[in-house]
Amino acid sequence: MRLSTRRIPSPGADSILRGPDEPFFLPGPDLGDACLLIHGSTGTAGDMRFLGEFLHRRGFAVQGISLPGHHCRPAELAGIRWQACYAVVRDAWLDLSARYRRVHVIGFSFGGSLALHLAATEKVEDLVLLAPALFVHATPRAALISVLGLVPGTEAHTLLRWNVGLIRFFRQVRRDIHLIRCPLLAIHARDDALVRMQSSLTIHDRALVLDRRIHILERGGHLLPHGIAREVVWAEIERHLAQHRSGASENQDSQLG
Repeated sequence: MRLSTRRIPSPGADSILRGPDEPFFLPGPDLGDACLLIHGSTGTAGDMRFLGEFLHRRGFAVQGISLPGHHCRPAELAGIRWQACYAVVRDAWLDLSARYRRVHVIGFSFGGSLALHLAATEKVEDLVLLAPALFVHATPRAALISVLGLVPGTEAHTLLRWNVGLIRFFRQVRRDIHLIRCPLLAIHARDDALVRMQSSLTIHDRALVLDRRIHILERGGHLLPHGIAREVVWAEIERHLAQHRSGASENQDSQLG
């Protein structure tokens, strides 16, 4: 499968929303703040679409990207590694950073892990993590894939190789959390059946920045961007972004003066 940053819609284009699972770009009212939305493993940009529309209504430019191999069937993940996904994330962030004063990176699940890796290696200015995946629950589906995946050439084999690569990537991300230097918000639900809450707790404990916060939901499941707790999640994100959007500190200083 050929990888290309052409999968990322250009912020200079008039593209708004295409198909429900397609990558999207929503231009903001000015060149102040943009949000980069990163979906999770085997998900699509559509998982971040409702959140993106909400943030756009709050005055942000919004870019929802599509990770390589994630748009159609799991078989498309054959030959894809986390490095290819990270390259798309980094390209999108660089593109937005060249156009906007501040880029807020918002990652969900595996997308949260990619966002963490970006913040550990680049000068990211703000980070929001939704059920970030660093530790995952053992599930019956994962156990079945580990057995069926022993047969080469099957879809289960593709998924098994992908999952093994993710576990190694999560280990690397955990090692580098101390390198993050930007404000961060992590949101996690206690009843998340896929990603263990230990992931967000570890991020909060290991990050060396003072401006870090974890918000724990009693209920919400895993699908925080568009699930049953989405309105609470969106409000928490809005509150965080209001404190860290470009010009926020200057406005606070002028009010104090």
